[in-house]
Amino acid sequence: MIRKAVGGYREVQNKELRDRLGGLNVQLRQLHSRLEQGLKDGIIRRVNNFLDFVDPSLARSLEDIRDKCRRDLNELLQEANIATI
Repeated sequence: MIRKAVGGYREVQNKELRDRLGGLNVQLRQLHSRLEQGLKDGIIRRVNNFLDFVDPSLARSLEDIRDKCRRDLNELLQEANIATI
């Protein structure tokens, strides 16, 4: 929803919330970009519908970014009195 809805987070009226959602969007783009690059470089492989990480440090790095995205999103959802994920 942050990235795909028409207007997305840019339509949020509250500037502070909009800025924080923008930061989350940047993190999600970084996660996606690094995942795609790993697949392109062959250091991440698709095996039987799973991802196989040749480089464990890349797996940890991507997991750290994913966890930060989840924490940041949950913080925003809590502040808006919306159920967290």
